[in-house]
Amino acid sequence: MTELKLGPITLRNRLVLKGFEMLDRRFAIKEILDEEVFTKLAPTHLGIFSCFGGITFFIFLMQITTGLLLMVYLSVHLVLSEIDSRAVYLILTRPIRRWQYLLGRFLGALAAVA
Repeated sequence: MTELKLGPITLRNRLVLKGFEMLDRRFAIKEILDEEVFTKLAPTHLGIFSCFGGITFFIFLMQITTGLLLMVYLSVHLVLSEIDSRAVYLILTRPIRRWQYLLGRFLGALAAVA
């Protein structure tokens, strides 16, 4: 077999053909590709760039999530390191409330992450 046609794709590379044959013997990939991928047509109103909005939104949400997790980690680590070095006791002797101190550290971590 020197060539394999999968829908609009033609495979000619011997190494790729051997790898595909190995996977096809084990998982029956050719039938799955023919039935599920190449026979189902996309709606005509969708273009090539219509999927990029969803991908971009997902990546944006992942950035927001990891940024929030990093911000929480940094603020907790900062407060705990100041407790270990006893610098927090000097800060809290000033007339500020604890929630103001914690909010300041949290906003500082937010500024560092942003």
